[in-house]
Amino acid sequence: MNNMFLCFPKPKSISDLESNKAVYDRTRKPSDLRRSIQIAVVDDQPFAPETNLRNNQFQISVLKDVNNVDELRDYQIILCDLQGVGLQLSSDMQGAFLIEEIKRNFPEKSVIAFTGGSGNLNISKRAYQAADDYLKKDASIDEWRDVLDRHIKNLSSPVNVWRQFRLRLVEAEITPYELMLLENAYVKCIKDNPRETKSAIQKIVDNGSNAHVKSEVMAFVGSKAFDFLIAALTNYASS
Repeated sequence: MNNMFLCFPKPKSISDLESNKAVYDRTRKPSDLRRSIQIAVVDDQPFAPETNLRNNQFQISVLKDVNNVDELRDYQIILCDLQGVGLQLSSDMQGAFLIEEIKRNFPEKSVIAFTGGSGNLNISKRAYQAADDYLKKDASIDEWRDVLDRHIKNLSSPVNVWRQFRLRLVEAEITPYELMLLENAYVKCIKDNPRETKSAIQKIVDNGSNAHVKSEVMAFVGSKAFDFLIAALTNYASS
């Protein structure tokens, strides 16, 4: 009897993207993406860097405060003051509590905390722990620009985006097999046809994932951050 061997292709992993020059060659630079990303500033006082950042092509919307984090759904990057905002959510922790709520509801967003002075130590400590970055309000325009460009780069990096998403899937108790399937589909689509990424990974979870995993996947592919990632990978020729 002849021995028969079944050969299956090796699943793609995120490491296949890390060294894939073609993917990064077609990913637009942060400076080219400034006009494509929406940035919200939550500050009850005039935001001095606003004009200079606009002159550097950053798309800035300044909000005096928000009463519900859902008001920030359409922004991929959020700059949040620590004092005088978030008062409807927590009069004690103010901006720190608002930042925590943003990250809890929209973990894919980049949130940068800033402060104009010494402020409350407890608020500063909690904000520092919850935010993705921290900056003084009177930082130079070069510092503001560099921080924003760094976050734009992170949001347009398929490797960074997957790693952040993977953590949420693990917390949702995804099975190792299903995680392998999702990573394989994600990597293949990012390399070959980014616009197919959403439907490819949705199809996998439609076939039996637990409710928490499905919820995480639907939130991920339905987010503005996901749309931004795909645009960063596919719109280079028209930029």
